[in-house]
Amino acid sequence: TFGAQSVSLAANEQKDVSFTYTWTDAQKWWPDAPFLYNLNTKISQSGVLRDEETRRFGFREFKVAGKAFTLNGVTTRLRGDYVGFPGNYY
Repeated sequence: TFGAQSVSLAANEQKDVSFTYTWTDAQKWWPDAPFLYNLNTKISQSGVLRDEETRRFGFREFKVAGKAFTLNGVTTRLRGDYVGFPGNYY
């Protein structure tokens, strides 16, 4: 729980809002253990709930350094198949 945050907007005003929270014990997302969290966001006005949303997300870091790929700091080998367009054999 991040706790309540307050943002004030005038009628028809648009504003980008971001909040920072230090999360020290988050479980990382892995392909074989895709741990996901739910972020529940609620917007209220004068104590009346106006909108709410739940969004799923995971913590992961993917980097490319030359020919090396890392996922969460671990070197990862990517595999894949190329299935060309039918009838196009070049």
